[in-house]
Amino acid sequence: MNIRVKTQDNKADWEMIRIKVFMEEQGFQTEFDDIDEIATHLTIYEDNKPVACARLYPDPEHKGWCEFGRIAVLKEARGRGYGKMLVRELEKQAVL
Repeated sequence: MNIRVKTQDNKADWEMIRIKVFMEEQGFQTEFDDIDEIATHLTIYEDNKPVACARLYPDPEHKGWCEFGRIAVLKEARGRGYGKMLVRELEKQAVL
C-alpha cells in the first residue's frame, strides 16, 4: 500500500473512486467541480489498485489556509484505516 500525492497524473484513479462512492453509492448527480483543477489530489493504492482518495486546496477566503475534502474509500477497502491515513497525509501536505 502506498499514498501518491499527484495533481493530474492519477486523475482517472481518483475520478473512478469518487464516481463509485459519491455518485453510485450516495446518489449525487455530479461530483466534479472547478476546485479539482487547482487541488492536490491524494490517492491510496493497495496492490497497485486505487482504493481511496481526497483533495486539498487553498481556502479562497483565508490567505495561507487550505481546505480538504472529497475523502472517499471504496466500499471493499473500508475498515482498514485508509480514511485516517488520508487525513494524516492531508494535514502534512497542508503545512508544506
